[in-house]
Amino acid sequence: MKSYRWVVVVFLAISVMIASMVGQSPAVDKASAKPAPLADRIASAAPDKPTAAPRKARKLVVFTFQPGYKHACTPAVSAAIALLGQRTGAWETTVTDDLAMMGPASLRQFDAVVLNNNCGPFFLPPGFAKLTAEQQKQAKAREAELRKGLEDFVRSGGGLVGLHSCLYAPDYATWPEGGEMIGGLVASHPWTKDIRVLLDDPGHPLCAAFGGKPFEIREETYEVKGPYSREKVHVLLRLDMTTVDPSKGSRKDGDYALAWVKSYGKGRVFYSALTHFEENLAQRPLLRFYLDGIQFALGDLEASMTPSAGAK
Repeated sequence: MKSYRWVVVVFLAISVMIASMVGQSPAVDKASAKPAPLADRIASAAPDKPTAAPRKARKLVVFTFQPGYKHACTPAVSAAIALLGQRTGAWETTVTDDLAMMGPASLRQFDAVVLNNNCGPFFLPPGFAKLTAEQQKQAKAREAELRKGLEDFVRSGGGLVGLHSCLYAPDYATWPEGGEMIGGLVASHPWTKDIRVLLDDPGHPLCAAFGGKPFEIREETYEVKGPYSREKVHVLLRLDMTTVDPSKGSRKDGDYALAWVKSYGKGRVFYSALTHFEENLAQRPLLRFYLDGIQFALGDLEASMTPSAGAK
């Protein structure tokens, strides 16, 4: 296992170089008339200041271990989150795939955890199937400890941010508390195409990034299943079903939520199904949405967590 701090260092170095040379650079390289590198465009689109003043110095850990499908966007997502924290001063970022960093003692140094596309049984060690029976027994005991540690961390007031495929984890089947904590599980991803995203609660502070208007984006769109319920979460974004073939989905209620917030004990949870494609990270509203969602989870940005079914 190793930390991915080098991803953050390289990305931030590029960002500083760009800022010193051209300030808020355009998204097109004039010399080549081609789109600028993604890191440049993300740096150009990132907000310069936090939406809410941090109440204290904040520390954020971004966990990237992916024993299942490995999303190509993950390093860019981690680097973008680190850039947002560094540029706005809203938090200090640690990026890691080391299971030891998710232990109860380690978590105490952080204010919030980001689950960055942790598809698969993300609290079991790599190569679990090749371990001896005794090693597997020890690994499962460690998994149970890490699960409970994360639950206790959030329940006692820590923040949790879930991004894209962190809902696509088979171990939630044996960890119902984890599903309840994050707010839902993925049943399938019926559509990978350009979609329109509707603001389910346009007046919510976390939707301010989009200026009260729907927006278009290319996305791998999830169908979320239980424990997801509008009785339990406050939905922020949802899929405009007129932009997809509804027959490919199976929800009879047509409720395809793409982002929500909720409480878990004393903790705050923010989940966003966006984004599967790293190119989307160059969109200023989406980066602002990430910034605000993380500041909400950290406890610095106030926003309603009242379940949508009971909200007025």
